[in-house]
Amino acid sequence: MTPPLSPHVLAQILVGLKFPADRWQVVAHVDDYGPDLGTRHLFWQLPERTYLTVAAVLEAMAASAAGAGSDKAARRLS
Repeated sequence: MTPPLSPHVLAQILVGLKFPADRWQVVAHVDDYGPDLGTRHLFWQLPERTYLTVAAVLEAMAASAAGAGSDKAARRLS
């Protein structure tokens, strides 16, 4: 089982990404980083939109995890 990922770790993955960034740019940046499949899946679940900051990406990830009703996904973001 993959250990929970803190917002700090998730933000570290996004270092170097220029904002504003569309979802596809966020996902491409994450794929280039080379995360494990669980982490990659979290970013692939992002809603299609333009993100203005790292904080906006993390907020969308938390909302997506909570909205999916997945306790497992929500725990990964806490």
